[in-house]
Amino acid sequence: MSLMPIKMSLNKKFPILALSGGVGGVKLIQGFTKILSPDQLITIVNTGDDEEFLGLRICPDIDTTIYTLSGISNKKTGWGLEKESWKILKNLEKMGINQWFKIGDNDLVTHLIRTHFLKSGKTLTETTNKIRKLYGLKFKILPMSDEWFKTKLITKNKKMSFQEYFVKEKSKPVINSIIWENDNQKNISNPSNQFKKSLKLASSIVFCPSNPLLSIAPIIKLKGIKKKIQNFEGNKIMISPIRSGHAFKGPTIKIMNELKYDPSPLGLIKFYKGLCNIFILDPEDYKYKEDIIKEGIKPVFEPLELTTLDDKIRMAKKIISIIN
Repeated sequence: MSLMPIKMSLNKKFPILALSGGVGGVKLIQGFTKILSPDQLITIVNTGDDEEFLGLRICPDIDTTIYTLSGISNKKTGWGLEKESWKILKNLEKMGINQWFKIGDNDLVTHLIRTHFLKSGKTLTETTNKIRKLYGLKFKILPMSDEWFKTKLITKNKKMSFQEYFVKEKSKPVINSIIWENDNQKNISNPSNQFKKSLKLASSIVFCPSNPLLSIAPIIKLKGIKKKIQNFEGNKIMISPIRSGHAFKGPTIKIMNELKYDPSPLGLIKFYKGLCNIFILDPEDYKYKEDIIKEGIKPVFEPLELTTLDDKIRMAKKIISIIN
């Protein structure tokens, strides 16, 4: 399979604006980067999962994107770094500081650099741009917002951050609802200026196969973004993160059930209603074709497995063929 970028100047077909979060999202982004040139793709990354540990700003989805595209991510987990060491963490534990959020020595370097730039007055967008260049990446990777906009999960007894839920509690608590908060505990934050500019430049919007309720929802909850996407005149393509009632990774199905979304393409249609006009789903879910058409959305059937690099490139090419 050819890895040569598509030789096509910026026109009505490009750039593609990809909305992404988590391991599922970056798989598709990786496929795009193998066949597109840097001026043909803009990636907006969820920052609702961000946290602060030991005074450091942690941006898990941004780092997963950077590490994966740099070819240095942990292939088994999909996040973190290969050949990681844990000397600093072990020394902290010896001193009685037991951090449930595990930061490796090499990963720590990224967080130190990010925090340094932010404290020097750089925005998160400027900081992310500097970091991705330090890792040798040419493709644009943009945070959804320069402001804090934290995903909070409401359970029976507690309000917790995404990292508390996912890492500390291992996704076990039952979720009653999801809210978002900025530093003033308001339920709205502004998209970054680069995000707003990207929406004006884009020819198509692609919702990556990320968890809709945890990775995509924070992006479309930003001030004015949902309406801008609804009014967007180009192709709006959503790739399903589930097949035959099962998620490829993570607690997607569990959370859909708990929040009363049908854990099927129909539940995804409910979430993305008005936001997409093309829905890519697995051939195993062909039985939903007519229901999707009734919603005014065009179904496209393509194997959703994105395990190998060839899989990722195949899906990227499929999306580009739809755009063309």
